[in-house]
Amino acid sequence: MCLHRAPGICVGDLAAALGRSENAVSQALRVLRQQGWVSSTRVGRTVSYRLEDQTVHDLLHWIGARHG
Repeated sequence: MCLHRAPGICVGDLAAALGRSENAVSQALRVLRQQGWVSSTRVGRTVSYRLEDQTVHDLLHWIGARHG
């Protein structure tokens, strides 16, 4: 939901929003990226992530998720 509401969120902000460590979030994002669900963009030392899978995006809308 965080990736849906805040496309371009960085690991630190996502970890803070989820109450998880940056390491745990990075590992989860790596798996999601390998599956094609998210993409990443690096600008300098900052890597931002966004949801890419249209089916997941549509499902989030179906359950009532809105863009932030």
